[in-house]
Amino acid sequence: MWDQTIQNTSSTKPGYGSPDEHPELLDINYYDAADIGRDWLHLNGIDYNPGLDQIVIISRSLGEFYVIDHSTNLIEASGHSGGRWGKGGDFLYRWGNPEAYGRGTPQEQRLYVPHHAHWIKQGLPHSGKFLVFNNGQGRPGGPYSTVDMVAPPLDINNKYTIQPGKAYLPASGIEKYKATNPTSFYSAVVCGSYLLKNGNLLTTHGLKGTAIETDSINNTV
Repeated sequence: MWDQTIQNTSSTKPGYGSPDEHPELLDINYYDAADIGRDWLHLNGIDYNPGLDQIVIISRSLGEFYVIDHSTNLIEASGHSGGRWGKGGDFLYRWGNPEAYGRGTPQEQRLYVPHHAHWIKQGLPHSGKFLVFNNGQGRPGGPYSTVDMVAPPLDINNKYTIQPGKAYLPASGIEKYKATNPTSFYSAVVCGSYLLKNGNLLTTHGLKGTAIETDSINNTV
């Protein structure tokens, strides 16, 4: 992350610029270090897409996941050009908290201390979309967990699209699992979920140490 940061507090320091003009970079001042401390990013998940040669990582602290180019060499990865997708180590896509790059409000945040962002694999229903365990700590309306699916905006060349001055779409994910009584299903830490070949979800409830399989209408099977 260190090579892809931006800051707007000191013109004499590296990475000076306006975060809202550079969604491909991480605003190093989004959180006050006094609040977050050493757990500034808390990256807690990683996945690889061999077809796109891309990696997705997710930050519990910042409430976002980020897609980067896997094909870059060390020099390209520390810069802003090169690699299969031409952007070096910059973010190709990010989602979950547009306020973190100056293109949204707290009301538009969608991920809350999330875990386990990954691509739904080829051959499965909804392949190519992202699946995230949205733990829900700090979620408006009270803490509860969901499993969210995110369909990224791609052009015909599989490049992520974004409108000038706007946040990355979609505006909201699709809840693949949400308990009938939402607050009855909540884990503030860990957890993950995988889509199965039959279209069901296999989800871990970290705090309880259990796993459940649910169908498309939330029935536990």
